[in-house]
Amino acid sequence: MSDGGIPVASILIPYYGNRRRLLERTLHMLTNQTVPVQIIVGDDGDFLPYGNAYAIEDELFMRRGHWMARDILAKLRPGGQGPRVMNFAIRHLSLLAECQYLVICHPENLVPLDAVERMMAGHEAGHRDVPIVYGLDRPTTDRLDDYPWSDDPSCLEQVPGFIDWPNPLRMSNAEAHTNVHHFNFSGALKAEWTRWDSHVLPENSEPFNDENWMREQEVRDGVLPRQSPVHVYHQWHARLDWDGLSAPRPGSMRVNRAMGEA
Repeated sequence: MSDGGIPVASILIPYYGNRRRLLERTLHMLTNQTVPVQIIVGDDGDFLPYGNAYAIEDELFMRRGHWMARDILAKLRPGGQGPRVMNFAIRHLSLLAECQYLVICHPENLVPLDAVERMMAGHEAGHRDVPIVYGLDRPTTDRLDDYPWSDDPSCLEQVPGFIDWPNPLRMSNAEAHTNVHHFNFSGALKAEWTRWDSHVLPENSEPFNDENWMREQEVRDGVLPRQSPVHVYHQWHARLDWDGLSAPRPGSMRVNRAMGEA
């Protein structure tokens, strides 16, 4: 289990807004991995008007059973902020990673308990490891606790209609295996992530420029990602409204505290 030993992978989770229950489920799967991992959550601001700058800390930090001393909650922006692209969070979180293998994880992802172990075991030098990402529909996400997802999220593939649900990559679950360029629980060595930018991604505020930018570099240099047999399940959530998106430069960022400290 991941509660002992030296971590073999750092998992970077950019977090935006009001998805605490989804993140809590994600963290359950990550803190119970079959290999030790470091978890780094970047709180990039609760963008609701009544936002609480310490939303994650209130909901999750105090539940100390989830965390080890190596895990980090990085406070990137105060509450009440508008959404922005993940580039800024990833750039900062990558500097905090202790491990050589980095995984970018969305806060809505449910992954198998052996996901990290399997991805690392199948890693091919020079290439990103990209799982197949499936989408859950809203009714299933709303009543997720009716299913034994916490032991094996693949049980969700048996829910009627699963194969036709859309995934976050704007295709059906039946087509999910055709996309190998996404960032949903994508992993690689730090040297592979940073070969084109020392902070993984450029400081760019254009929406969706994270995956698109990385794809351009990989295609140009002939180092396409390798599809992992790992299946990831993306919990439904309301989509962000990117119209008029404002993404200021990150400015002064700080790490508030390590999650396992007293």
